Amino acid sequence: MYFFRVLDVELSLPQGVYLFLGYSTKDEGLLQAVTGEGVMETIGAIQGLVSYHNINNNKSDCRMLLQAHENENLVLQAVMDEFDLNREVGNLTAELLNREKVILICIWVRVAGTMYSMFPKLKS
Repeated sequence: MYFFRVLDVELSLPQGVYLFLGYSTKDEGLLQAVTGEGVMETIGAIQGLVSYHNINNNKSDCRMLLQAHENENLVLQAVMDEFDLNREVGNLTAELLNREKVILICIWVRVAGTMYSMFPKLKS
């Protein structure tokens, strides 16, 4: 299961958990043919899937923040609302980041399974 393509640019990103979502012009064409929307419009749908899977399993909320859109890549940062206070005061420890990462990886695996079962062409 692959979510990203290699970025050929250097990004300066804050500490956090990220989803690197790669796509091609062909991928975007398939998406537009099925949904009538482009890649940028999928961020809301991804947010909806993440929220659905997260709230149903962890009883906490997660937001997806667009950090970069480079070439054929979206870089989304996933943040758990329960860590916002620590994030705001600059006290996001390695332990908190690891907890956030573990929760979010579980969510993304479920989201990917949902997306691939709905749209098998995404795997190719």
